[in-house]
Amino acid sequence: MGKYKFSLVDNVFEEQARKAPKGSPKPLTLIQQPSLGLLPNFDKGSSSFDENVPEPWARIRNYVDALNREGANNKKSTESPEGAKYKVIFLLRHGYSLHNYIEKGVKEVDKKGNVKEPNWRGGKQFAFQKEVSLEALRGFGCEVPEVLEAHLRGGGPNATAKVVLHDAALLPKEITEAIRGSEVPNNDAGDLGKQWLAWVKDDKFPLPDAIYTSPLRRCLETTRKVYAPVFEAHSRKFEPEIKEKLREWGNGDACNYRRTKSSILAEFPNYKPEVGFGDEDRYEYQIEVARSGVFAESPVERDHRMQDVLDAIFDDDETRIVSLTTHSFSIGALTRAFDHERILDEGGIAAFLVKAVPS
Repeated sequence: MGKYKFSLVDNVFEEQARKAPKGSPKPLTLIQQPSLGLLPNFDKGSSSFDENVPEPWARIRNYVDALNREGANNKKSTESPEGAKYKVIFLLRHGYSLHNYIEKGVKEVDKKGNVKEPNWRGGKQFAFQKEVSLEALRGFGCEVPEVLEAHLRGGGPNATAKVVLHDAALLPKEITEAIRGSEVPNNDAGDLGKQWLAWVKDDKFPLPDAIYTSPLRRCLETTRKVYAPVFEAHSRKFEPEIKEKLREWGNGDACNYRRTKSSILAEFPNYKPEVGFGDEDRYEYQIEVARSGVFAESPVERDHRMQDVLDAIFDDDETRIVSLTTHSFSIGALTRAFDHERILDEGGIAAFLVKAVPS
């Protein structure tokens, strides 16, 4: 299917999945473990192991370097087959966004006034509308908490609320906590940013050598909130690369289509668009296609797109530790490429040691 066949290196990270309900076809959800589940003695027996370095994360880079040397030197072994490449990949799902709340709250009402199950794309095709009014939102059966209404009105109680679904933004922490509850981890991407500061200080986490992000606003915002503080604290240049193909599934939902490149860079001037990143969103035609009841991008095409992302990163990026900020369906496709299908909750993060072998 692609240039590389990917898999996970065994006995490096603990299993990070909840048990799926019996008979459930859905992928399992990753949960955040202490130190992201890196096993204390993952590298014992390796030529890179240093017993004088007690923090496992402080040893991970040397371990990956050793594996890559073996692959580059064509040393054939079970651990490092000929031509194999290795990277630690942090997968980060964007924080809680406006569409995350609305897509679970929109309901379809039948002619008798009975409320059916939440139906984000059915009925009046709410998902495909770029912007609706607050009244329309309620008309679709979605409850609007006072704190969210105040946020949407912005200019005051008499202001017209704009519910902008196109390239939906993150919600402020106080709104997310009111909706989800304060006990939910990472209600704000800034919380994970504070966690990174602690991970680097206490657990000697290595900062990513390269950061890649979806071009959608919620991922751009999440990337900045999570990584900008820790990069600044360690005098590292913060310059994420925007990758067009790292975006969410092309299913026509208005939230999954971006603004122009010039608008993005006006708000995120430190970000670097990949070569060939156009000003206009060349995927936006998919919204109208989806209105006909057919998604423009099939699940198989989505999985191929994520394979392309991984192929490019392993081909073009010589660094050992990378971070990808993306979306739920995209994370499912990426981990499927590792033969380990999982998803993440909003604002969640997981780490993997990935092996790439030429197909």
